[in-house]
Amino acid sequence: NQNHGTIYGAEWVQNTILGDLNRDGLINILDIVELVNIVAFNQEYDDLGDINSDGILNILDIIALVNIVIGN
Repeated sequence: NQNHGTIYGAEWVQNTILGDLNRDGLINILDIVELVNIVAFNQEYDDLGDINSDGILNILDIIALVNIVIGN
């Protein structure tokens, strides 16, 4: 089961992976596509896409995510 997390009070806190934008437990090309869409179409900020932790989603995060996926 890929659904892991912890309940604090009445709130479910999902265990997430930086870069896993579609929240499927994997970091792959689908996450890159999602991040490109967020950046290209100025969609809502998602902290899982802020790979360099600068508070902005941009091409630098896309490059960093590509490097994660290809293993560099």
